[in-house]
Amino acid sequence: MSGSYLYIVLGFLVIVVVVYLLIRLKLLPEKALRYVVSAIGVVAGIAFFKNRRGNKAKRAIKKTKQEIGEQKKKLDKAKERYEVGKQKLYVMETAFEQTRAANKEKMNSIDIETNAEKKRIDNLKDEEIFNEF
Repeated sequence: MSGSYLYIVLGFLVIVVVVYLLIRLKLLPEKALRYVVSAIGVVAGIAFFKNRRGNKAKRAIKKTKQEIGEQKKKLDKAKERYEVGKQKLYVMETAFEQTRAANKEKMNSIDIETNAEKKRIDNLKDEEIFNEF
């Protein structure tokens, strides 16, 4: 970039020298040099501020891209944690369902045993109940 600035400055310098020579040859009025230098200054100032604003925008874009990259990394980590949590949840649900099924089966067998014992006790006579308990 600095090489292009050098060519621009040299171009402006050539314009000023040519205008100065034309004034010395009386082909241009003497006030023309002031106007040319002022115009060159204005153009240079506009270019400088435009470039500065462009650089500021480039820095802001670079910063935003960097922040987006960081957010993507966080998102990837969150997705990874989500998948691990989802797998753990599936394992825990499976274990819970197995335990629940085993408990239900155990409760059914206890109910069957209880009903059988109840029927046996109901069929006992009073003396047999007294002797047993």
